[in-house]
Amino acid sequence: MRSLREGELVQAASRILLRRGCSELRVEEVAARCGVAKGTCYQHFGTRPDLINAAVRRLDEALATRLSSPPAHLTRPRQVLEWACFEAVDAEILTLAQRVHRAESSAKALEAKVWPCCLGRMPCPYGGAERSFGTLRRWTSGLASDDKGRAAACVALLLALVPYYFFGHGHRSQPNPRTIRSTARHLFKRLFP
Repeated sequence: MRSLREGELVQAASRILLRRGCSELRVEEVAARCGVAKGTCYQHFGTRPDLINAAVRRLDEALATRLSSPPAHLTRPRQVLEWACFEAVDAEILTLAQRVHRAESSAKALEAKVWPCCLGRMPCPYGGAERSFGTLRRWTSGLASDDKGRAAACVALLLALVPYYFFGHGHRSQPNPRTIRSTARHLFKRLFP
C-alpha cells in the first residue's frame, strides 16, 4: 500500500512538473490531486526537493528505458542514434507543449514519452535528463572509435534546438512541431552526414 501511494504521489508531482516546472510545484497541490493530506506527502518524502527528485527520476528512467530499446530493424549505429535522437526530440516537444498548455494528455499517454526535465532551469538541479542523455550518449559511441565526444556534443546541440524554437528569439507564436522536427532532421543530417 505504501509503495502504491508513493507511486501515486510521484505521478501527480510529475504531471505538475511537466505543466509548470519544479519552481511551481506545491506539495499541497500534489496531496490534493491524490486525495490525501499534505502531511502524507511528507511521510513518504521528507522534503519537497525529495518529492521533486523522485518525480524527475521517474520520468528520466521511463524515457531512458524507452531510448534503450530501439526497434529491431535498426541495425546500423547511425540509424539507432537517429531513432533515439528523434524520440528525445519528440519527448522535448511534448514536454514543452505541456508547459505552454498546447497539449493536454492523460498520464498514461505521457508515460515514457516526455523529456524528464521541465526545461525551466538548466542545468536541472534535480538531475533532469541525466539517464536519458546517458543513453543517447551510449548510442553515439558506436559511430566512430576516434570520435572523442564530438557525436555527444552534436546530440546536445540538436536537443538544445527544441527549447530555442519554443522560447527563442523572434518567435511570436509557438511553432508547429512538424517545423521543429523538420529543422532537427536537417540539422541531424548536417551533423551526421
